[in-house]
Amino acid sequence: MLHVISPAHFTTSAALFGLMRVAIHQLHQENHRVIVVGDSVEMKRCRNLGVPVLGSLSGSLDTSKTLSKRMISFVRDIKINSSEKIMAWGWHAMCVTEKCTLDYDTFAIIDEVGQRSPCSNGHLVIPTTEVASITANKSGVLEKQLTEPIIGVEPTTVFASDAMVKEALKLQGDEFLISIVGELGSWQEILAMIIRLNSIRKTAHFVLPSTYRDLAMLMRAANNHGVADRVQCVPSSIRHVDVLRLADCAWCPSLAPFDCSTNVLDVLFAAWMTTPLAVNRDHPVSSIPTIGQQIAWASDAVEICGWMMDLMNKEKSPYCDYTEQVDTVRSIAAPSRFIQSLQMRMHALV
Repeated sequence: MLHVISPAHFTTSAALFGLMRVAIHQLHQENHRVIVVGDSVEMKRCRNLGVPVLGSLSGSLDTSKTLSKRMISFVRDIKINSSEKIMAWGWHAMCVTEKCTLDYDTFAIIDEVGQRSPCSNGHLVIPTTEVASITANKSGVLEKQLTEPIIGVEPTTVFASDAMVKEALKLQGDEFLISIVGELGSWQEILAMIIRLNSIRKTAHFVLPSTYRDLAMLMRAANNHGVADRVQCVPSSIRHVDVLRLADCAWCPSLAPFDCSTNVLDVLFAAWMTTPLAVNRDHPVSSIPTIGQQIAWASDAVEICGWMMDLMNKEKSPYCDYTEQVDTVRSIAAPSRFIQSLQMRMHALV
């Protein structure tokens, strides 16, 4: 099986990359090879993460509009068997492998949808939610190409020590640690939460994903309000999951009104942990049967602020039972269940 992934593109989350590794490790009957859409640094990073990289294609921004042609030329040059399947991980990888659909059985697993890059081709498209399916359909994917959604989470078994995480974050003492989930959350809402907690003399430290999109605007505004020391990104010496495990709580901020996102895998990854998690009811994760309403329970930022204050005061949160939530998420998003569902959908094209 030939995998194609564009790890640096915003439609390819770290959680989606993890699912690719799950597929590589669990589908033992396949000979797996990976083509990385990106530069040599991204290719090296993928190799370091245990991915069997075959090669890479530079120019992931596709300014010259030749990336799709270069991809099919690459595939033909390596002379893969006509019966070998091609799996695109993420919307961008699906667009890049558009011409491959003419000669090979091609699949695509999508979570985030790049609406500015419409795509209509011969892939069998596997979304993570009905929301992603509807959005993909509006962006050019034909309804007959779409399968039932599937979800999954790559478990993490090894974590950095608490002392190492605190040192990397330069925490001075027992600051209340809040891990931000998602790359596209509204920076205005994050800033408002920092200021709100600061105004009631509650010291909280916010840690953003290293790939958070609007970091520059958030930091500029935080500096203007004198709260820049309350927020930072995950440093390169540790991982986001290490922060998530140590954090007192995790929060997935709402999107700005002009923005759109279908990403649910990052939220599911956070919900897999035992860290208390707050997600707004209008988040796409709420559409996942059985577990969606358990994860997405918050009505607005004021309610979330009150929830954080309860946690700061060591009071039991009345909003949800986190143990029950984690058990449910782990049963629904288990790697074995994901692989079973993936195989069923792949066989639908045969």
